[in-house]
Amino acid sequence: MNMLISLAIWLLNAYSLMILACVILSWLPELQNNKIAKILSRIVDPFLAIFRGIIPPIGGWDLTPMIVMGLLHLAATGLSRL
Repeated sequence: MNMLISLAIWLLNAYSLMILACVILSWLPELQNNKIAKILSRIVDPFLAIFRGIIPPIGGWDLTPMIVMGLLHLAATGLSRL
């Protein structure tokens, strides 16, 4: 597999993990003002905001991170098949 494709797959997976970390941190209000949480939020929120404009909350739940992580997984899987 091409090194560039491997790097792209790694970055997609790393970004998915950052989204997951932000979701977990959002459940822990005492950690939301943590420096790491703020940095992760600055990295992840602009990308999620694109999809939040398209995907409305369902029953008060924001499913955007789960959908975006699924799309990132599909992209990584597609790249791995090249």
